[in-house]
Amino acid sequence: KIGKNVIARANYVYREAHDQISKSSRTDSATKTTITEYNNDGKTKTHSFSLSFELAEPLHIRQVDINPQIVFSYIKSKGNLSLNNGYEESNTGDNQVVYNGNLVSYDSVPVADFNNPLKISLNMDFTHQPSGLVWANTLAWQEARKARIILGKTNAQYISEYSDYKQYVDEKLDSSLTWDTRLSWTPQFLKQQNLTISADILNVLDSKTAVDTTNTGVATYASGRTFWLDVSMKF
Repeated sequence: KIGKNVIARANYVYREAHDQISKSSRTDSATKTTITEYNNDGKTKTHSFSLSFELAEPLHIRQVDINPQIVFSYIKSKGNLSLNNGYEESNTGDNQVVYNGNLVSYDSVPVADFNNPLKISLNMDFTHQPSGLVWANTLAWQEARKARIILGKTNAQYISEYSDYKQYVDEKLDSSLTWDTRLSWTPQFLKQQNLTISADILNVLDSKTAVDTTNTGVATYASGRTFWLDVSMKF
């Protein structure tokens, strides 16, 4: 606790995953056909850090309670397959690849789809107890990060002397700013029925956020502005 009304929390989580499903391909010498095999060679190591600050007691303005919170988070992961690609071909043992022009062990290559260098989230909730209204907001900024792509022989960055190895390079994905909001109402005259009606707008700003890219420059984007309506009742 910092001062009289500020709570700080720090978290560190280390995860080590084994036996993740991956696939490999080989050519049958007799039939000359390609055989795809699925195995459990996939593995990843992930370090997650977070630091948050919030109030022990909300701010009171007239009949509205205000609960602010700020969260700093960082995720770093390494492994031998990319989970964005589903069951991709894994690189195990001492397998080497070319990564950004250097011949390295694939296990030392960062897992691009889990690495989030720095994310800062500001959560702000407004609660009006007499009416049962809650307006929740999350404004999140994601630092620019890298996406890993595999190079084809026609790519300008392809190194011909390493033609026996898979070749990867990093492409920069821009930073992003998103805003999600939710308005929920729990009617006080139906409080015993625990009825709640909620409306969500995700990505209010309709931000165009790239989450992945390919060696042809075709990007995959996060969802644009979306709307959700939810009615729930607890018995």
